[in-house]
Amino acid sequence: MKLQLLTIALLGSYLAVPPYVMAEDTTVTASEKQFMLDTAQAGLTEVRLGDVAGSKSANNEIKDFAKQMIADHTKANNALREVAKKKGVTLPDSLDAQHQAVVDSLNAKKGDDFDTAYTRTMVRDHRKVRDSLSSHRNTADADLRDWVSNTLPTIRHHFQMATKLNDKQTR
Repeated sequence: MKLQLLTIALLGSYLAVPPYVMAEDTTVTASEKQFMLDTAQAGLTEVRLGDVAGSKSANNEIKDFAKQMIADHTKANNALREVAKKKGVTLPDSLDAQHQAVVDSLNAKKGDDFDTAYTRTMVRDHRKVRDSLSSHRNTADADLRDWVSNTLPTIRHHFQMATKLNDKQTR
């Protein structure tokens, strides 16, 4: 009788917990996981550089661009974090040494030197992220593929905006 009651209690507790709480979908490949980690670092960097540009630049177009980078990359980062969580992947909350060095290098610049370095960095970084997302458009994981599909147009737009700003800045 005690065994039956224990079995019923365990079964009841099992059924009371929704399946999505009990197990995470850890079906991503090692390359998909690395893609998420790399993309998260890039997104965190864009937000941090946007903060720096918002405080250091005197150029209103660059400040507006920086605000958009903060808003759009925060949104994309949060969405990627949800996908990663569902897959059992823990994304970083802070910059690694390589990305922090980029922020520190730009933060040391002033005036036009800062604006030029920032716009060049935005072109370079968005080209890299655009290409990375493009190469993962057909990734096997449906959730990650959807995130890429939803994010890629924004990154392409950022690349175009950054290119225009950089062209103005370097004339």
